[in-house]
Amino acid sequence: MNLASSSDGDWDDFYDYADGVVTLNPKEQALYDQSPSKGFKALMAGKGAWNYTELAFGRNGTDEESDAFRHALWNMWIVWAVNDSWAEKWTNAHEDGASYQNKKSLTYKMDMHNNAEGRYKAAQEGIDSDSSRSDIKIAIDELYKSGKLKKINKPNPKKESTWTLDKFTGKEEDYADQDLPPI
Repeated sequence: MNLASSSDGDWDDFYDYADGVVTLNPKEQALYDQSPSKGFKALMAGKGAWNYTELAFGRNGTDEESDAFRHALWNMWIVWAVNDSWAEKWTNAHEDGASYQNKKSLTYKMDMHNNAEGRYKAAQEGIDSDSSRSDIKIAIDELYKSGKLKKINKPNPKKESTWTLDKFTGKEEDYADQDLPPI
């Protein structure tokens, strides 16, 4: 898959390098084709959210606190790098276009909820391209500890019928690195 059009000039070499490294679902690819610049920023925000979550929690889990944190942060970063509208379009395309995603699943509902919470917090805090990385760090930490994010509670991990989607309140102790650097 070629992520760049030939009109991107200096970026062609980078996109050729990324060819095959980044796999977009059809909905993401359509958005990327509309605006490679915005698509690239969304991809970089995703990579940044992944890396920062790994630093903060020592992992990138699934259906749990670090997953909720990562999705919210990813959306904040897209808002910061592009805008709220693009963040919503891109992350909806990501979730809706994922072949493994069932819109009725708790994982889908969790991801969509935490994506929206990240965008909402960014709007509340006035995060935009003029905001500092420290502003985003403060905002994601506040959101994580606010009780507004959701995770999947799995009392019996092998029995999906026991799973519930629940809000949680993050704590400072959840972070593997208590003294996180600015984002």
